[in-house]
Amino acid sequence: MWRVAAYPFLGIWIAEQLPAFGPTFGGIHLIHAAVGSLVAVLVDWVINQARRPAIVQQFEARAA
Repeated sequence: MWRVAAYPFLGIWIAEQLPAFGPTFGGIHLIHAAVGSLVAVLVDWVINQARRPAIVQQFEARAA
């Protein structure tokens, strides 16, 4: 469960290393934070799909 917060924070940290522009709040550039966290969530989703594809099948009703 640690990756729930890890990837977005890592994305924000990486995005903050880029040249600064736009408004800041608390020392964090808002545009960088939004874009970095969204990209990181997409990367997390891609990694999750590649490692553990949906293997749960739909259950069928059995005759009693």
